[in-house]
Amino acid sequence: MTNIKKPFVLRPSHKKMRDVAFLYRMPAGIPGDVNRAWAGTTIEPNVMYTAAPLLAYGLAGVLDAATGQFRGVGASDAIGDLYGILVRPYPLNVQTANKYFGTQLLTDASIPPISGPIDVLKRGYILVQLNAASAAAVKGAPAYVWGQATSGGHTQGGWEGASGGSALKAPAYFMGAADANGNVEIAWNL
Repeated sequence: MTNIKKPFVLRPSHKKMRDVAFLYRMPAGIPGDVNRAWAGTTIEPNVMYTAAPLLAYGLAGVLDAATGQFRGVGASDAIGDLYGILVRPYPLNVQTANKYFGTQLLTDASIPPISGPIDVLKRGYILVQLNAASAAAVKGAPAYVWGQATSGGHTQGGWEGASGGSALKAPAYFMGAADANGNVEIAWNL
């Protein structure tokens, strides 16, 4: 007796649709995600300064003079103080009291830890969130960082499309316009 196999028949239960249609423009991505890693990206490990942590991935920060740790931009910081951008790691583990890396994944990976080890982009391409009250981002235009406290649609350490009284010109430029969610790619320190 020969072993004859029946031909495979595609039944409706086998079909799975995973098509997504973008009618106008595909979303840019998630703030803090590094793009074009092949283009010479430099990411450094650092430690978050607990007294002035960054509250979202993709925000610019400076090094604290006393501790050398990465912290949010303050009102007294100058253009030359800008050090890098907080990178979103994936996956992100819960930090416990006795060790930095726990065993459980965070439920909301969009909120960075307020202490412990972090990654900082020193050179490369990254996705950031354009401040709600900012001017539009234009390809090739310089990017600015909001240096004052968060207020009225401006996030401290967040990104602006134009200079203003509280915006510091970053060593960065926009790679295009922001998507519907305000996410835009920038080139930092290239």
